[in-house]
Amino acid sequence: MAKRVKEPAAPDVDVTGLLKRIRVALERRGMSQGDLARTLGVRAATVSEWFTRNRIPHSTVLLRLPSILGVSHAWLFSEEGEASRNADDWRQVSQELRRALSAIRTQCDTLLQSVPDPQSTGRRR
Repeated sequence: MAKRVKEPAAPDVDVTGLLKRIRVALERRGMSQGDLARTLGVRAATVSEWFTRNRIPHSTVLLRLPSILGVSHAWLFSEEGEASRNADDWRQVSQELRRALSAIRTQCDTLLQSVPDPQSTGRRR
């Protein structure tokens, strides 16, 4: 049987503060601990133990929490900055992504036009 390796404790982590912010983020998202456990693919008892035993989630889980909970890394781990982006921030990100996607489409179209048509001999599309 493989020996289970215990991950070393993270230095200088405010466990109580981290768990409080996870709880706040869950409430804002309308998620239960069970919902979070299902999303993460862990047992509900594991998530429950974080809160009842004041345990830090595994590092792989910690890295996924901000995106699942819709919060910034800075806020979740240090309570600095905003808990989440506001609607104007998301609109700006959305507009930037649309512009980038449009530029990518234009470049793809240009590249496709320069590829020889396999049905013809030497003619371009």
